[in-house]
Amino acid sequence: MAASKPFIATIAGRYFCSNSFWDGTNSLKLPEKTGIVVVIAGRSASMPPNATTSQKEIIDLLHKKMSKRSLLGVVSFGQRAVVECAPQSGGFPGFSADVNPDQSALADAVETALSLIPPNTSARILILSDGKWTGRDSLPTAWRAAAQGIPIDYRLITRQQVSDLAIHSFSARDQVQPGESFLLTARVYPPKSQPIQYKLMPGNTIISMGTKDVRTGLTPLMFYVSGQSSPTWCVRIRINY
Repeated sequence: MAASKPFIATIAGRYFCSNSFWDGTNSLKLPEKTGIVVVIAGRSASMPPNATTSQKEIIDLLHKKMSKRSLLGVVSFGQRAVVECAPQSGGFPGFSADVNPDQSALADAVETALSLIPPNTSARILILSDGKWTGRDSLPTAWRAAAQGIPIDYRLITRQQVSDLAIHSFSARDQVQPGESFLLTARVYPPKSQPIQYKLMPGNTIISMGTKDVRTGLTPLMFYVSGQSSPTWCVRIRINY
């Protein structure tokens, strides 16, 4: 999974035109009479295990509070942003799209949500995510929402950070010659001394795997990769404990 970046503190304070915290008791200010609410749900691997259930409960509660003439839409995102439900008066049936959880394309999700809102329509966007993103900056789409008078609200849904093992970085040389061997370095952050299991995979093929005892703090994992003939080569690492 690509390293993700925190977005809530920066975007809610500077970029988004609203930073009200919606928790199910302090109600989100819904469009009066008629309007559209689009919920953006983060579904990346960094989200807690029960995130989908929590998001569905919030969406259902939100739908109950909306007027009968208002519309509710849902966009989910991981590596891709997908329309789970176009704005409609009915309830949300649940998440079903494949978004690839390896990244968190928040900017694409906001852009997709805006595409569901017709011009000059009373609307709001609600983000249900863990406050992390990858890829391009959300600033341009946030300004676009502000220019259209569309507030963006959020609720943080985060996993417990205690004993949470993280992949801090993944690096290699920018370029190698065809057939040239090279070194890959992954840095993991274990919160405590513990054994971890790792797999290095281009696609679904495992080229290196094993178990390593690591100590608290940043720990490098180094892989010597034999020459590759492809002009581009994508690889991922999976860590379990």
